[in-house]
Amino acid sequence: MLYQESISNPRKFARLAKRKKLILAIASGVTPAGARAIASHTGAIISSSGVAIDALFKQTGIIRASSIDELFSISAFLLHQPLPKGRRVCIVTNGGGLGAITSDWCEQVGLEVAELKPETMEKLRKNSARHCECKEPS
Repeated sequence: MLYQESISNPRKFARLAKRKKLILAIASGVTPAGARAIASHTGAIISSSGVAIDALFKQTGIIRASSIDELFSISAFLLHQPLPKGRRVCIVTNGGGLGAITSDWCEQVGLEVAELKPETMEKLRKNSARHCECKEPS
């Protein structure tokens, strides 16, 4: 996990970040108010812009959290998961909105959301209905 205020050498940072270890990060100073706060306690005049940080994190595969809670939630989740072998993912959800949010996030971090064949989707629907412990509304 990484807390980042600024990046003085983006090339070196990118080279180091592309190693095999997964990096979760939260960055500060990416808004004008945050940049002023950093300058007040570090003396740094300019921190990295939000756009530059986003681009660098995306290029290097760093997962960016938007809050401390999110940083620790993602970390706890990933501790119990094997590292994926590739960039393709499949999203299975019980709600369209959650699927859309997850799809957006996946693409933002460089993952490819697979499009399933209709027969695969039907098998998933049948399997999930068979194992569902919830009752249909009457």
